[in-house]
Amino acid sequence: MDLDKPAQMQSVISVTGGCQVKFSWDTPFDGKSPIIKYNIQVESGSGIFKSLDKCGDDPSTKTCSVSFQTLAAEPFLIRNNQIIKVRA
Repeated sequence: MDLDKPAQMQSVISVTGGCQVKFSWDTPFDGKSPIIKYNIQVESGSGIFKSLDKCGDDPSTKTCSVSFQTLAAEPFLIRNNQIIKVRA
């Protein structure tokens, strides 16, 4: 491991509950540089990954809840019972 280079984030986990989807992740090694934000992306209905606005903006928080209504609308267009694919 290069101790001066930040590590890539591991998997982002998504859990549904009611009308919300909660995303969570572990803090990666920071390479001695402060993490200023996380870029959490969700695969849209068309197969293109799109960033979740405001999800990951606070580097001290490692969770984010999003309404399913947000994910069902543009630009995501995720359908009910569709697997939600996430990356960071």
